[in-house]
Amino acid sequence: MMNDIALDELLTQWKTERAPKEDTFVSAERFEAEFFAKVTAEKPKRAPRKTSLLDGLKKLFGDEDASATPVEGATVPTLAYLKALRSNFSGPTAPLFEASLCCSAEPRFLGSPCGFPPDETDGGAPVVFDTEEYKTVGERPFVAAATNPLSTFGADVDTAMYANMRRMILEEHRLPPAEAVRIEELINYFGYDYPAPDHDGVMRPSFELGAAPWAPERQLLLIGIQAKTPVKEQLPPSHYVFLIDNSGSMSDVFPMVQEAMTTLAAQLRPGDKVSLVTYGGEVRTLLEGCSDMEKVCEAVRELDTEGYTPGGEGIQRAYALAEKHFIKGGNNRIVLVTDGDFNVGASSEAELVAMVKAKRNTGIYLSIAGCGMGNYKDNKLKMLANQGNGNAFYLDSVREAKRVFVHGLTGNMYALAKDVKFQIEFNPGLVFAYRLLGYELREMTDRDFRDDGKESGTVGLGQQMTALYEIIPADAPDEVRNAAVPEMPPLKYLTAAATGSDELLTFRMRWHEPQGGEEAKETSEAVKPEQPRSANWGWAAAAAEFALALRDSRFAPRASIEHAAAEAQKYLGDDTSGERAEFLLMLRRAAELRKK
Repeated sequence: MMNDIALDELLTQWKTERAPKEDTFVSAERFEAEFFAKVTAEKPKRAPRKTSLLDGLKKLFGDEDASATPVEGATVPTLAYLKALRSNFSGPTAPLFEASLCCSAEPRFLGSPCGFPPDETDGGAPVVFDTEEYKTVGERPFVAAATNPLSTFGADVDTAMYANMRRMILEEHRLPPAEAVRIEELINYFGYDYPAPDHDGVMRPSFELGAAPWAPERQLLLIGIQAKTPVKEQLPPSHYVFLIDNSGSMSDVFPMVQEAMTTLAAQLRPGDKVSLVTYGGEVRTLLEGCSDMEKVCEAVRELDTEGYTPGGEGIQRAYALAEKHFIKGGNNRIVLVTDGDFNVGASSEAELVAMVKAKRNTGIYLSIAGCGMGNYKDNKLKMLANQGNGNAFYLDSVREAKRVFVHGLTGNMYALAKDVKFQIEFNPGLVFAYRLLGYELREMTDRDFRDDGKESGTVGLGQQMTALYEIIPADAPDEVRNAAVPEMPPLKYLTAAATGSDELLTFRMRWHEPQGGEEAKETSEAVKPEQPRSANWGWAAAAAEFALALRDSRFAPRASIEHAAAEAQKYLGDDTSGERAEFLLMLRRAAELRKK
């Protein structure tokens, strides 16, 4: 994990030295050198691991066979020993044994299966230990506005991908795989200066338009959504179910998990209640409807990691407790903290999603804090959040936990609107073609927009959401138009483009109240082409270009990490949180990695 103390010092230096005036700012090169020198400093050594399940099994069988003993100096058995031990298990106990092997492995052996040392009898060739899983999504092509003027998608305010990508680039010194880069989550990680809704408004859209930095012959449209800011005294009472994965695979990140959950508990108000469920070896209910946050924090601190991962059973227990202690008109939410590496019981993505989807209309929301590395299952966690009326984060440090559970508490833990949908109708008279960047997992058919049986994403109190469209203007040169959309025969009966309207598009937004029950609400707004751009547009465009470059987008071959960094430098602004400074450092490191 990131060295939080060192990073805090450096970001404080960044903000202090930037504050007076531009010509007194320390050079970016010196700041970057100091940053990487400190954050890559040696981490404090961990406490010795407790006796593993394998040690217990070894004692149980009393196997002193020299061929199956651990190699000299190793703290876990060799693969040969595991094979010998495995032969003692068969039938229904075999899967449990296999799971326990993975859970008790030492993560420092990252070059071998399940984290164990290479097996010399198998040639000694290490196998890379990386079972992380991501949802593979295709890249949206350009769509001709004349034949398909409507673009419909659901809200998504998740930020898990950004923090996970930061872990790969700054900690592991590697570029993320293309499927681990979701454009919308990178853009939505940052805050923007969007206008607030009117007094009675729920969400307010704003629009900005300019030439796409990676393809100036195209336009880039920004749609920014600002949800109304809450009055803390008016927040409803809450019941949280802390569902904590304390299986063996969580051992390395568990101290951070404990601090994250005690941090969240410390933010809760008098009258809020917490139930605590863990699953490590077995599912256990440790607290029910507890309003004593000191007791909650103490219970979390006393947890230890052990055993296999019955995540499906843990989710079922959490929903049962959420229903048992349900607060009518209140905030009812499960907070699941896990690496997603479920290995016992319901564990497939389809099984888990079906389980959560069945509870979608109960008024219980699901927030997922992913963590871990090497075995992180983003694909499962992302779809669980999508189907559970919830959101997904990734915790790579205590700092990120505070960002999610302290600074972003009301937005991340209190729903403002659910089943939020957007529909943009482009004017073919001004728009030849368009494509939405990201939100592939929230794509909807046009008829889904007013079908209230079709679920969508949730937006929290005070949250922001940003969407970007690449647009080919109707008057673009033929070579630009044909490069975006293959030339087609003229459509004999289509007259949609002959409207004479001077509007660029019509934007529609539809949503339900958090507890449902009432009819959906819908707003509509016509947008003209004259939409001045601001620093909001500039920063979001730089973030998008970075994502396009990482994904090697075939629709943006000129996008580059270096150009994204140069553009981002122009729009740092006040950066009171230091998040934009950190992003700039990440861009520079990613550019170095791309050259290797």
